[in-house]
Amino acid sequence: MNDLDDRLDEAATDVQRAVSLMSLTTTPPAPRRSMLPVWRLTVISTAVMLVFGSIYLARSRDTAPQTTSPATSTIVSEGSPHALPAYAVLTGDIAAHPSSMREVVEGSPTSDSPKVDIWQQDTTTLIIRTVTRASTVEPTDTSTQATIAAANEYSEPWGQRDVTPVRIRGVAGATATLADDQHVVWIPNGEYGYTVVIGRGMTNQRLIATVEALVNVNGVLEPQSGFTVVDRYPASAVATPSPPFAQISYSLDAGPWVESSLVPQSHTSIETAPNGLIGRLEHINNNDVLIVNDIDRTLATWLAPNGVEVTIIALGARNDMTSLIESVRMIDATEWQQTNARLSEQIARQVPETGRSTLDGVTLIRRADGASQALCLITDGNAEVCARQPSVVSEGPGFIAAQTQIDGHWLIFGYDELGPNESPDNSMDTVTFTDQSGTTTRPAWTNDSGANWYVARIPDTTNSVDTNLGIIAGGIVGTVTRPIVTAALQ
Repeated sequence: MNDLDDRLDEAATDVQRAVSLMSLTTTPPAPRRSMLPVWRLTVISTAVMLVFGSIYLARSRDTAPQTTSPATSTIVSEGSPHALPAYAVLTGDIAAHPSSMREVVEGSPTSDSPKVDIWQQDTTTLIIRTVTRASTVEPTDTSTQATIAAANEYSEPWGQRDVTPVRIRGVAGATATLADDQHVVWIPNGEYGYTVVIGRGMTNQRLIATVEALVNVNGVLEPQSGFTVVDRYPASAVATPSPPFAQISYSLDAGPWVESSLVPQSHTSIETAPNGLIGRLEHINNNDVLIVNDIDRTLATWLAPNGVEVTIIALGARNDMTSLIESVRMIDATEWQQTNARLSEQIARQVPETGRSTLDGVTLIRRADGASQALCLITDGNAEVCARQPSVVSEGPGFIAAQTQIDGHWLIFGYDELGPNESPDNSMDTVTFTDQSGTTTRPAWTNDSGANWYVARIPDTTNSVDTNLGIIAGGIVGTVTRPIVTAALQ
């Protein structure tokens, strides 16, 4: 067997390790049991799914690249504005110490999201979400394919949320309490999907009685009388690219994480925002805030007046997110870029250099301090730009990949340390970045001081590429989208 085969044969073990290594540069750790709905995007993102492609923390070949549709947004070129009109950041002492940032012109294509109808009767609100497909657990913004496969063992639409079983509308459904006067009911619909009904301003008993009285109108449940529809949002198409997205974290592995994403003008309520979250609604700081306790993390999300959805993710099941929510302020693109530049300066100043290499007109510098590692890039006439992530807690060699946009040009660059049983070979020649037109870019690379260093110059005419990078050199497999600020590529 050659060195590449040895490397790839480690994949099965490495992928299993990766399931527990969800403390990413810009992504909070995945919960042990996710209560997020099955149509949850990123992000969160949120990430959050994260949103940017298939995330891997280990070299792997036993999981195929994610299949997605090509991106369709306008190309970002030199001198063009940022993807978002405003960015959410925290104020106070924590604001001076961000640990990582990212921004992309769009996320990876997402799965379909449900049809949402909002009905009102006096102080009572009924949110009816209709999912017209089979009940499966879809990726969250922190999922790997391994965690998705594990989650799919739970075929019920409520996933692993703690619920009370209930016989409703003739089927085995479930209900849960979100707050004293806010409750949710899931009604499975066989192979065709299911309906989620959230009641605000009512008891659980009244919600169940209301659901029993709903009528089916062309496959959608609706109240018979007494309620007035105040908002409707149609189901989205499959494989729709997620909107522009930005995130700033204030600790590599402990958060909080603050996300900003562009919301279509048709979304006038956080109840219809395309994140599919189920939580309690609170009015904080003049905003309707949806708060979700997800076992070992808490999310708070709301619509800002400038068309941006803001999401805060904090570790722990918090009952009070008010102080964090009130500490958020919105900044413009100039201040956002300045914050990213200061972060690069901080990384270059504080994280010790462990090696460097020069190739294809750039200098790459790898830095590490035990708790984190960083990769920096210097081009002629430009300041050093850096991206940082937690040190990979894994047996075997280290690796880090990053991306940036300099003078409108997209660069993907990385460092891949050779293991004790590896020797230099030509495996980097098989790494590809292919855009929607079929144009393939291969990285320039060199072996220096026991590691492969590489840089790929992606064509200015594309916003997304599909790559097999993670199979060969660690990092990501699947779709990568054009960055606005320098960020680790995961």
